Amino acid sequence: MLNRIISVVFLLLSVGSVSAQVTYTYQGTAFDQFDPPYTANSRVVGSIELADALPENSTLDLTNSIQGFSFTDGVATRDQSNSILCQFDVTTNSQGNIASWTLYIRQSDTAPTENQHTIDLFFGTPVPESVGFDASQGNVDCGTFAFGVAGSSSTANPNAWSGGPPQSVPTLSVLMMMLLSFLLATFGVLIIKK
Repeated sequence: MLNRIISVVFLLLSVGSVSAQVTYTYQGTAFDQFDPPYTANSRVVGSIELADALPENSTLDLTNSIQGFSFTDGVATRDQSNSILCQFDVTTNSQGNIASWTLYIRQSDTAPTENQHTIDLFFGTPVPESVGFDASQGNVDCGTFAFGVAGSSSTANPNAWSGGPPQSVPTLSVLMMMLLSFLLATFGVLIIKK
């Protein structure tokens, strides 16, 4: 009986590793066309979080797979609390890195008298990075967008995305800790009864 308890304890301890979310980060190129408040030093930076690493040599629609995102152009920040992720398509290379992308993010909390903010990122055409505010007011969806105040870059960095699979982190879940405590208590009771 004692051998069985010890075997179960070691088995439980050996299965206690989990993986964290995978974060990919984006660093865009500096804008070469811009209206104030954007400047020549403005650029888009941001990140996305996924449950798993991206597979190699794949074309994927990640729009519904994103667990978290945040992008800023230095003027406004778009994240899941104030934005709609309208589209996010990627192609990965043989290492699973993002090699091409199409990303549309729109402000979702625009007031009736405000101009909706957008961040559009591409690798290829049209303009690789376009950010700015809608010329009309009150939009809150993924509809067509006519830029008023804007910034853009005419080139995209092919290595703009970085990140990838996390390392496994050994952990003991609450359930495993409870089970281990129960087994140790049972083991203690068995020893006391002898």
